[in-house]
Amino acid sequence: RGQPALALEAAKFAYSKMPEDFQVLMVYALTKRDTNDADGARAILKIAGKVAHQDPARLVAVALRQLSLADIAGAQYSLEKAISSAPDYLAAQILMVEVDMRQGDRAKAERRARAIVSSNPSRSSGYSMLGDISLAQGQLGQAVEHYRKAHAVEPSRETF
Repeated sequence: RGQPALALEAAKFAYSKMPEDFQVLMVYALTKRDTNDADGARAILKIAGKVAHQDPARLVAVALRQLSLADIAGAQYSLEKAISSAPDYLAAQILMVEVDMRQGDRAKAERRARAIVSSNPSRSSGYSMLGDISLAQGQLGQAVEHYRKAHAVEPSRETF
């Protein structure tokens, strides 16, 4: 963190030696981001998404970085790829709700969140997302109900 230019040079060197290595690509993308090269980071993440193949965990990692760079379309593509290979992969489903919200499609986000609740009723994630959606719509009472339900099903998890 203290020397981003030096980190970038090291990552660039590693990339030149191992251009198909997923971890190298992720580090290279982060160093590009940290040196204010968002376009370069997006390009490297696109390559990382290809290298990830159909691995849902890796595709979610790529999507998280894409979201941090406001690359909503890239994140959506990575998540759709993850879900196509592992339809029940909860992390990808949760992030798709975030993508829908960032795209302003609250109805689609709500449908996805309700589907998560339906398929994972003992997990707080779907209820928390429904709370977030209700809050974004100004429905404070309904948001509180969803957050309470999230806490009730998983009291040990943070719901806010």
